[in-house]
Amino acid sequence: MKRMGILCAAVVSLALLAGCAAEEETEPLPESMDQETVLAAGEEVLNQLLDGEYQAVYEQFREDIQENLTAESVQELIESETQEAGAYEGIEKADTIGSTEGEEHGIARFLCNFSEEDVAINLAFDPDMELIGLSAGVQSSGWSFSNLTGNLSGLFGG
Repeated sequence: MKRMGILCAAVVSLALLAGCAAEEETEPLPESMDQETVLAAGEEVLNQLLDGEYQAVYEQFREDIQENLTAESVQELIESETQEAGAYEGIEKADTIGSTEGEEHGIARFLCNFSEEDVAINLAFDPDMELIGLSAGVQSSGWSFSNLTGNLSGLFGG
């Protein structure tokens, strides 16, 4: 039953962020959000994920999102994408995009270098800077959100 809830949350979130899937069709951040704030918040969460602080990340999700998640599901998503990627080496690229799909939100996008593969990690925030979405996927080639969508292994949010 819990897995079904997680699956439903992933599907809903995929719809939420789907409007951002094509690089050519990206939207600017909502007017109430700025790039520096979204990137800083995203990098903080990214560092927690890479440090294995899954409970701390879970606690940053907005309350309605937490209802369909567990710290273990966050851990499972990240570890499934990073365990064979090798040792973390750093952030190659970072940017932000906005979306009005589902609800207005901003997304911090990070292309992370690992010794074996690159992994894209995206973190969605509502205008109040509450975490509402998380996705991770091994990059097959190049930096594009469409590659991440094609490699998407999981997505949480509301």
